Amino acid sequence: MKNFILSGMIVCAATFAGINKTYAQNTKPRVGFKVGVDDMTLGSMNKNGTVNGYHYRIGLQIGLYADLPINNKLSFMPQALFTQKGGKLKNAIVASNTTMVDGEIDYLELPLLITFKPVPKLTIAAGPQASFFLSQGTTRREVGSFDIVNGSNYTNNGFTKVLIGGNLGVGYNFYKNFGLNLHYTRDFQSPGNGNGILMNGERNSGFALTVSYLFN
Repeated sequence: MKNFILSGMIVCAATFAGINKTYAQNTKPRVGFKVGVDDMTLGSMNKNGTVNGYHYRIGLQIGLYADLPINNKLSFMPQALFTQKGGKLKNAIVASNTTMVDGEIDYLELPLLITFKPVPKLTIAAGPQASFFLSQGTTRREVGSFDIVNGSNYTNNGFTKVLIGGNLGVGYNFYKNFGLNLHYTRDFQSPGNGNGILMNGERNSGFALTVSYLFN
């Protein structure tokens, strides 16, 4: 019985020593990069009393970030990401039952996150973010046996240049310095500023799934 208790104490001590060692290794500032995809929507629009919901559209997310430890469990994690947002509308803008409007809005996104590590490999993150408008492309297609592009708009006038939003996420360190991250983001302002395309209070929101790597 004594040997069993002693063995258990040794195992527990070794486990805690390993956790502390892991935390100790991660208390220095580090930088990394992440790449993945996002699935975004603009919510809904109201056109002449008819409410139409945007479909989600898949885009790219890629960029750099820093892990700046505050203590063993808390870190400040600023990021700089190229993010494609927007959404899709079907049969909402023109009088056709075969029309799909695909709007892509590109941003430089700057999340300023505080992360919490309940255990060494798991990270919970939350914080504000600012999104700086880069460009947009709105394409109208006739959907059928063959998709036909019958209209495009790349005018950047009338788009809100800076959007403020929120960011919530979780991350898991699955192999050495590699991590898998899932984040939900939502802008608090409309990306349209009287531009004739977005004028009903739409909001960018959606999920991003990325793979990240931290340099030692």
